[in-house]
Amino acid sequence: MTRRTIHRGAVAAVAALALCWSARAQEARASFPFDDGPDGFTAIAVQSTQVAPDANASVSITREAGDFKAGSGALVYRYQIQPGPIAALYADARIPGDSRSLRFWLRTDRATVFLVSLREQDGSSYQLSFVIAANQWTEVKANLSECILEQGGKDENGTLDAAQVQAVGLLDLASVLVNGPDAVKQLVPNLQGKRALWLDDLTFSPERVPQATGLIEEGGRRSLLVDNFETGLVRWTPVRVVFTATPPSFGLFPENTTVEVRTEAAGPGMARTPLEPGGKGLRVTYSRAAGEAYALNRDLEGYDLSGATRLQMSLNCSRKSLLILQVKERDESEYQVTIQPENSVGWQTHSLPFADFKLGDNSKDENDRLDPGQIKEITLLDGSAFAGLEAGETVLELDAVSIAY
Repeated sequence: MTRRTIHRGAVAAVAALALCWSARAQEARASFPFDDGPDGFTAIAVQSTQVAPDANASVSITREAGDFKAGSGALVYRYQIQPGPIAALYADARIPGDSRSLRFWLRTDRATVFLVSLREQDGSSYQLSFVIAANQWTEVKANLSECILEQGGKDENGTLDAAQVQAVGLLDLASVLVNGPDAVKQLVPNLQGKRALWLDDLTFSPERVPQATGLIEEGGRRSLLVDNFETGLVRWTPVRVVFTATPPSFGLFPENTTVEVRTEAAGPGMARTPLEPGGKGLRVTYSRAAGEAYALNRDLEGYDLSGATRLQMSLNCSRKSLLILQVKERDESEYQVTIQPENSVGWQTHSLPFADFKLGDNSKDENDRLDPGQIKEITLLDGSAFAGLEAGETVLELDAVSIAY
């Protein structure tokens, strides 16, 4: 229920952003350097179908050393997370029709999930979501083909057309969470309050960056590349579950947990294709304790997995761990498979047939069978506390995650 609420709220926010688009003619531009001004970006507040300037937010340019990444300045967006209108950064903006990728630098004062929205003239909206750590400059780069059509959205070809882009939006999902039920708001401690982000050097390029996610045709076989981390973007949300609480409590972005993409975290391999390990990998460092479990969650909404047969990944853990790989269908039923402690230490490649996933003990499904076409998310959970395994600092590394059809 929690995940569904978050996602529906994000969809509503993106849909509301579409109301802001102005029909006035604009020149296409590939670069937004934020050296001389906000380059058309403004702070808005979205309430249901109403859009207005955000009186609780500001947009300015900083030229303070360390507060910009390129050129001579950066955009500063200061906003408030509070119940009520959703806060967003927005610009009417056309981009060159030959654009194939985007990149920009972002720094925030809180760890959170951000959503970039690119809206076409016909109202269809494509999204790029990612996790960002606090207080450090992060380069965000992705191919436009990796942006996903909003859930429930319609487009004549199901593909983002750069020549039709008319608006760009940037949204902190905390602005959605704060309007959710209490169970959702409790996911992030100290959710309300003032926040700030620094945005610099937004660029749309005709060149592609390495593919990090999306459909792959290779050797006559089709796969969904869930993640190979080659662009450095983090799409996995860290979660801590405390089972000693009544009821069990869930928290996003737990303290003393780092999630980062590093070359040293790559699995053995040459990364000669997007599906092969090597290059870069995801490293998660956390301190596990009795009565707690740590997890990484990856949203797969927007992908059609009908006909998919197995999940594949390269995985390494610094200490013996009981790892549970869980997939969730759109009706909230959960299926899982377990990686035993003896198979967790040292790099190993796991190929897990969906036929081997079993319905969770606390889950129900109308046919007691995993339907790949209904999968909406996957979760990798360290459940070592269930097995009484050693507590302490743990490093988990992940690479080349894919789903084969």
